[in-house]
Amino acid sequence: NLLSSYLAVTNTLRLHDEYLYGLGEVPSSWPAAALEAQAIAARTYAIGKLSRLRVECDCNIYNTTVDQNFVGYAKEIEAIYGIKWREAVDRTFIDENNSLVVTREGKPIQAFYFSSSGGVTQNVVEVWGSPLPYLTGVPDPWSLDPTINRRYALWSRFVPQSVMAQAFLLPNVVSFTINSRTQTGSISSITGISSTGATATLTGELFRSRVKLPSTWIHNTRAIVKLPFIAKECLPEILERVKYCLT
Repeated sequence: NLLSSYLAVTNTLRLHDEYLYGLGEVPSSWPAAALEAQAIAARTYAIGKLSRLRVECDCNIYNTTVDQNFVGYAKEIEAIYGIKWREAVDRTFIDENNSLVVTREGKPIQAFYFSSSGGVTQNVVEVWGSPLPYLTGVPDPWSLDPTINRRYALWSRFVPQSVMAQAFLLPNVVSFTINSRTQTGSISSITGISSTGATATLTGELFRSRVKLPSTWIHNTRAIVKLPFIAKECLPEILERVKYCLT
């Protein structure tokens, strides 16, 4: 289809099997039960997108992590493990035309999933504003196990002064205050303070997005000044040398 000024190719697939065979969300080497759970979650997520046709792509679902990472036949032909993923999908079939999904009161749920939760999931009402009884905070200790989750069990990011200032839309940021946290402990509100005394407050999610952090689970913050001595005060004349460490 010709959309605006470019050619858009839409791949039409059976949700029962074809679409899932090509999903590249998790390694095919994972245990069989984990692969089956992923197949069920992915199918349920996709069903929730079928009621809306996105005009910008003439599709229901994007093939990227905007929705789900679809890599096509390359997933099925992965060396050694490709067949494991296909077999896991097949085990979620009820018959030739029906397959397993997650439902509540007879309707498919909104099946959001992720690689790491930070140790506990969020109450959806504190993230998107609308409550759902099946999307409440629950413990996830495996996300904090570095032997399982090496990348995000513990993380730190260094944020330059320029990025921090742009995030808060302030001329600079000499300090910031975490105002409140969600029921499960992540940042829900944060305020930046400039050298002029001006302040700006952001939601935790907006701050995370603008600063490009892995999550809103921030427990320690400190200013680092790139000078040959340790400065306890972030003076305006050296602010351009300041960056922040968030962990």
